Amino acid sequence: MNAVKTLEKYGMLSGAKRVLCALSGGPDSVALTHFMAKNASALGVKVYAAHFSHGIRPEAAKPEREICEKLCENLGIELFCGEGDAPGYAKEKGVGLELAARELRYAFLYDTAEMLGGALIATAHHLTDNAETVLMNLIRGTSLKGLSGIPPVRDGIIRPFIETPKEEIDEYIEKNGLKFATDATNFEPCCRRNAIRLNVLPLLTGEEPAAIKNIGRLSEIARSLTAEAEREAEEALLKSFEKDGRTYIAVSDVLSLRGDARARLFTRLHKKAGGVSMLSEKHIKALTALCESDSPSGAADLPQISAKREYGSLVFGAV
Repeated sequence: MNAVKTLEKYGMLSGAKRVLCALSGGPDSVALTHFMAKNASALGVKVYAAHFSHGIRPEAAKPEREICEKLCENLGIELFCGEGDAPGYAKEKGVGLELAARELRYAFLYDTAEMLGGALIATAHHLTDNAETVLMNLIRGTSLKGLSGIPPVRDGIIRPFIETPKEEIDEYIEKNGLKFATDATNFEPCCRRNAIRLNVLPLLTGEEPAAIKNIGRLSEIARSLTAEAEREAEEALLKSFEKDGRTYIAVSDVLSLRGDARARLFTRLHKKAGGVSMLSEKHIKALTALCESDSPSGAADLPQISAKREYGSLVFGAV
């Protein structure tokens, strides 16, 4: 299991004292909780677990919770349990059932982590999950950020298994004789992710056994390039200034950036000037055209904000 190397590689536990494992009762989360608890002393952290029942499959809630309770009892770690009504929440908010369950689950995890004094949250996303995410993003159209896949660390969440193939997790479970719950819906082609998991990935790995690892390597490269673009955009933003309620930046500073960093700079400038909606690809292209134009004047309509070319400056302000 290469999770220890992943923890070290991304500095996941830097300064951490407590880790809260998201424990659904499924095989991946059971393996993660067992791994973290067994290595807690060596890693220098105290490990807890959190189980959330989302109310989508009521008949499975009790067995899944019992598996989590028994595991945590055997490991000698504290388990926090919560429950919610994802179907009701989805109807109330007008969102999909999967998104509703995710929002409720993460709200519970963050609340529990805060109660523990700011514990890190560990989820069991693994290398195969990452490949599914990259392929989903690729199919529907994506930027470099979409190719980055699932981030190893973000917003207080760490993913120690993100470089671990699913097969290694299954071997770990068998080796340690771990009990887990099986969600039958994971094997039904009822959504795009399941279709990719059940049909596309087996086809790809049949053609190239290292396909999932290769997608993971692509994600790592994309994350590195994305982080570089973010840094360049932040540095360029420092060159902007405000005057008379408008935000200015030199066109030359915009054009000095490559496309991905430039798009991120536009997003930051839009927000700095008071915009709240996301910029679309159409908006990014319009702003790029303003900067690349030989004309010293021009305008582009953005959500809530107007952008104008005034000779050597790009100016953002209220409509």
